[in-house]
Amino acid sequence: MNAQRTFTVHSNQGYAENGGTKFPHFQRSPTNVTGQRMRGGAGQWYNLRKPPFCQENHVVSQTTSFEQLPADLPVPEDDGACAHLVGCVVPSLALTATDGSTVNLAALPSRTLVYCYPRSGVPGQALPTDWDAIPGARGCTPEACGFRDHHTELRALGTTVFGLSTQDTAYQQEFAARLHLPFAILSDAELRLTTALRLPTFTVDGMRLIKRLTLVLHDGVIEHVFYPIFPPDTHAGQVVAWLADHPSALSGVRRDDPPVPPGSLRRTPDRAPDPAG
Repeated sequence: MNAQRTFTVHSNQGYAENGGTKFPHFQRSPTNVTGQRMRGGAGQWYNLRKPPFCQENHVVSQTTSFEQLPADLPVPEDDGACAHLVGCVVPSLALTATDGSTVNLAALPSRTLVYCYPRSGVPGQALPTDWDAIPGARGCTPEACGFRDHHTELRALGTTVFGLSTQDTAYQQEFAARLHLPFAILSDAELRLTTALRLPTFTVDGMRLIKRLTLVLHDGVIEHVFYPIFPPDTHAGQVVAWLADHPSALSGVRRDDPPVPPGSLRRTPDRAPDPAG
């Protein structure tokens, strides 16, 4: 007799999974979602467990990996919303970090990397409405894992890494602990940094979230912006390659130069101030 194998059938998805492998679609009927046995190929019998309850918006179960991106995600387009950022002086603000510290990005010396993401998911909780259909929304976990896995390389390049989102610190701490992140996540829950720098945002389910982007700072001045970012799971490698190929473009700019108001542009030889800045 063939050995029994166990699968979980997600009735809202219409396929069974075992170790990340997708099997042919099963008919959605009580026989395949209530634990009853159903005959599989080659005369095998499969034990099927009833999946966790799924709302219409899709609830991610504890067994679902946020690290896997759906294959048909929409690709974000460059809408020009970050065109004003290169040369901006980061405002002096105290941001709470997941490690319990308070960070002022404007006061950090040398190179600092701040990758901004919309919102991380929590296993067992519903994703925001139509989350996978919003260009650039899905992928916060694989992006964070990428920066975690490349963290040693980033540090070797003289770069301090931070994540940043508009969730509060308690929410972010669950995310950082679950993924064992070796860097802190900063909270801009009051949107002070987002507003001062005019970072691009979008709103879903009443939440104002930052669009996915990455800032490279040098002595508190933005020297490069990655935007839009896609796919998010390979972005950290892209950043490592860029940093290795680009010695700091602002190495001649000193932090003791005359102060520039937050959100305005510091003059550089090849760029004039933005009148709208």
